[in-house]
Order: sequence, then C-alpha cells, then structure tokens
Amino acid sequence: MTEAAAAPPTIAKRRWWAALLLFIVAASGYLYVGRPGRYFATLAFYVGLILMMFVMPGALLSQPAAFIALLAFALAVAIFIIVDLIRLSRRQPDYELRWYNRWWIYLGSFLIGIVLSFLPEILGGQANQSVRTFSIPSLSGMPALQVGDIILVNNHAYRRAKPQRGDVVVFTVPRRKNVHWIKRVVGLPGDTIQMKNGLLYINGTTVKRAPAGRFKRTGQAPLDQHREQLPGGRTYLTLDTGQSVADNSAALTVPKGHYFVMGDNRDNSSDSRFAQIGPVPASHISGRATGIVFALSIGRIGGSL
Repeated sequence: MTEAAAAPPTIAKRRWWAALLLFIVAASGYLYVGRPGRYFATLAFYVGLILMMFVMPGALLSQPAAFIALLAFALAVAIFIIVDLIRLSRRQPDYELRWYNRWWIYLGSFLIGIVLSFLPEILGGQANQSVRTFSIPSLSGMPALQVGDIILVNNHAYRRAKPQRGDVVVFTVPRRKNVHWIKRVVGLPGDTIQMKNGLLYINGTTVKRAPAGRFKRTGQAPLDQHREQLPGGRTYLTLDTGQSVADNSAALTVPKGHYFVMGDNRDNSSDSRFAQIGPVPASHISGRATGIVFALSIGRIGGSL
C-alpha cells in the first residue's frame, strides 16, 4: 500500500480588509485572494500610467480636459479594483494556499511597489515628464492664477518652439535655481519694455488696455480689472491696486536669448522689472502653463491659460 499524498494546506476564507491592505501597501491584494493574473494586470496598468507621463505628447496631455479625464479613468480603475477585491474575498470559500501565498512573495511584491514609486525618478524625474503640475502659492498671477490652484505645465512646449508674447511660463532664475516661478511673457528678445504710470510700453508703444470690471475677493475690497492686448493679439486680464512703485520702471531692452516676464497682478509681482529677477534666459524656462486642474472655485477647474 502507498501513502496518500498530503492535502494542500488550507486556511479560512480571505478577509476583505486584509486584501485591501495588501493592495494599498504592496499592490498584492489579488495574490492574497488567488488571482495572480489580475495582480500582474494591475501592475501593468500602473506602469503604463507612469510611462504615459513621459511618452505621451505634452501638447495633448497638458490640456486640462485630457488630464482630468485621465485622472478620472485612473480613479475609476482604482475603485473597480477595491470593489473587486472585496467581492472576491467575501465570496471565496476556505482557500487552498498556492505557491504565491508565501511571505517572501508578498515581500517581493512590496519591493516591486517601492521600485514603481521611484520609477518616475529613475526615468529622469518630473523635468523629463511631458507634463507636470504646480501649486500656486502667491497672489502675483491673479486673476488668471489664484492661491491654491493646481496648474498643468507642458514641459515639452519649447523643445521645438520659442516662447511667445502672452505665454504663461515656468522658470528659474540663475540666483535661485531651486525655486520655480510662474509669470507671463510680455517681451521677446530685442524688445524694449517699460512701465509708465501703470501702463505697459513695448518698443515705445502703449499696450492696448480696456477696463474689464472689478475683481471680487472674499473678505477684501475688489480690485480694478483691465484687459490687455499684446502685439500679435493675445489678451488677458490684469489687476491694478492703485499707485505703487511698480507703476514706473526704466526702459530695458531684452537681451538676445532672454524674455521679459511680468505677473498679471501688476502691483504685487516680483518680475523682470526688478533686479532680483530681470530678463529670464531661455535656458531657464522649463515649460508653458496650459490650464487649471484644481481650484478652490469649482467653476475655474478646467480653465485654460
């Protein structure tokens, strides 16, 4: 007579809360409930999302509608996975342990999760992504940019093109390379820029400006709003708080390979009018802001710049 083969070890049915914990910590919830195929599909999905930030054209992904749609899709997939894991774990009978239900497999999955979290840096970091996001911390870009906004920036915008008047750009200055600034380009190389009595002059000609009502602020006095139109036709709104030291500046000719930038909140902006910023070298401009993906005011979400 021969001995019967030992039965595979079994344990009580899988717990839904443990499945979710493993999914969140190590993306291995599907291994826990005996679905390795779905585990690898989930890994492939998240790797694909990360790679998309590097390989998709910045002109497409930096559009607020496209980026928000991608985020909504990723959120929908995450919700599906959570519901699926709860469903599988609750409907599962006593579970027969498989080769992948070992502590060292879960540990390996955890290490894979750590590697994935560093994958953007391994691929070159945010600077090499086709798009990136920034949070607005200051008032200098009002009314287009407000404190708390999260904006999209096309990192590839100037790989084959040059900044144009009216572009809202992200840049650094030589003295503080670790700090990112965001302003609007008003002067191109060779332009002569000057502020006189609160009016912007480009090459000796006043930039067209028309009243555009009042900008209302919660708990604060409203500000005068004007719509400026740059040479070439680009228009945008600016704010005026009254007389200030920023209303007048010396005429400055923008050097070759540099750009003159200003904040739309003209009386509350450190920009190319002042020595600490000055004209910005083209090599220090990292991208063009394209739109708003989050704002404290829901109606501004999805707006373009």
